Amino acid sequence: VVRFAPALNVSEEEVTTGLDRFAAACEHFVSRGSS
Repeated sequence: VVRFAPALNVSEEEVTTGLDRFAAACEHFVSRGSS
């Protein structure tokens, strides 16, 4: 479980950018496979 708690004054663009970066990091982690 991953929980995000952004500041209340964060813009929609910043949220989108952050989630895009998080998704890319997850994809990178999964693509490495288990070892």
